Amino acid sequence: MLHIDGNAGEYLSKRFFDIFSTTLSADKIIGLYWPLGKECDTLPLIDDLLAEGYKVALPYIHEGETALDFYLWTQDQPLAQSAFGAMHPDLKVGHFGAAVVPDALLLPLLAYDRKGNRLGYGAGHYDRYIDSIQAKGHDPLRIGIAYMEQICLYPLPAEPHDVPLDCVLNPNGYTRFSARAPELK
Repeated sequence: MLHIDGNAGEYLSKRFFDIFSTTLSADKIIGLYWPLGKECDTLPLIDDLLAEGYKVALPYIHEGETALDFYLWTQDQPLAQSAFGAMHPDLKVGHFGAAVVPDALLLPLLAYDRKGNRLGYGAGHYDRYIDSIQAKGHDPLRIGIAYMEQICLYPLPAEPHDVPLDCVLNPNGYTRFSARAPELK
């Protein structure tokens, strides 16, 4: 059973700044998600990033499509509930400008393994998005957001289209899978 600490979001935010503040400066675009259900709470991190002057981008899944884009978001811009139940920018009401490409992507997940393979929710939105921007020469740092209990001790099945994580950040720890992710000091 997953135990969720009521302060997990604050711990996650502190850990993010401890680990990534030298790698990801405030001029970078950080792509995050609005938490859904029992996902690790990213709201304190979103607030702290905005307070520190970072550019925060939230995902938008286009209706009737599998396409995913990110749009810059601030606290004064409207959100709407997506078909999947998650909150995303309300493009019908707000003025969001063009889609942006984040320098770092913080990805939700159900589980991850010791090689950085991520089990998502099965729709493949993030994998397709990453593949499409890599084809255009962009390769954002891929940071999985999870609780420690979400690690899978055996290898997860990985398809050729699955994009591995560079690291996983959780309220109580950090796991690095690639040289692109910062080392702990």
